[in-house]
Amino acid sequence: MVTVAAFALAIELACWLATKRAHPRALATVGVSLALPLIASLAFVCLSEWWRLTIYSAAALLSWRLAPRVRVSLRRRYSELESLYLKLSKGLAVHGSIERALVEAAAEGVAASGVDDVARAVRSGTPLSRAMAKARDYGLASAIWACSRGGAKSAQVLEGLVRAVRVKSRIASEVEAELRTIEFRAKAVSAAVLTSLALLTLCSAYVLSPPDALRILCSAYLNSALLFSSSAAFFRLLYGGRGALAHATQALATFHLALTLASMLWPLPASGPLK
Repeated sequence: MVTVAAFALAIELACWLATKRAHPRALATVGVSLALPLIASLAFVCLSEWWRLTIYSAAALLSWRLAPRVRVSLRRRYSELESLYLKLSKGLAVHGSIERALVEAAAEGVAASGVDDVARAVRSGTPLSRAMAKARDYGLASAIWACSRGGAKSAQVLEGLVRAVRVKSRIASEVEAELRTIEFRAKAVSAAVLTSLALLTLCSAYVLSPPDALRILCSAYLNSALLFSSSAAFFRLLYGGRGALAHATQALATFHLALTLASMLWPLPASGPLK
């Protein structure tokens, strides 16, 4: 446990030096890195094979459901804004009135940036200058303000907003692709570390003599704790504190699940309950 605590503290120190920012729950993370792998390792040597298989499978599935994924919601928002601006531009060209264009856009189901609230206020007789305050997007408010003044500049303003939104959508797509690449590489590295530590644990259980349950417990605890603490620190850079703990728990459960499946295929010399 001293080795595990020293390793976890060293990882927290390395993260602090790399990011120049101390994690507010660093000590709590170290405590979890000590306790949770110990509980999982005790279950590995104390429970029967089917109990282990059930518990680790449930833990891996639950942590997989709770673990966050990389998602960039801005691209969908920009797509909705582009559709809204195009509808307003078309409605303005046909009717010559931004009020009617807003009402028709809301009637067609467009709800981006509060256009439905603006249209509802316009239908109730609220002046456009006051209804404009219902908009939740600065671009929509600017478009309404420009179009309310009339003239040829209204169409130019909407065209400029459409071009700006398309550029932002393209940038958001590129950012999302980069983040997904980073996420894939992080998971690949985590899988490689998990596989290496699982093989190391199995080798120590099958090869070392005498292969008693206490030695298996120590080996499983040491390697799983190293896996958990490194995964928690590694994924924190991408997902934040809670997301990192979910991914670390998933790695821990998968680690012991792999050990359980291996012990069911090739029974360990001391795979019975710890005595």
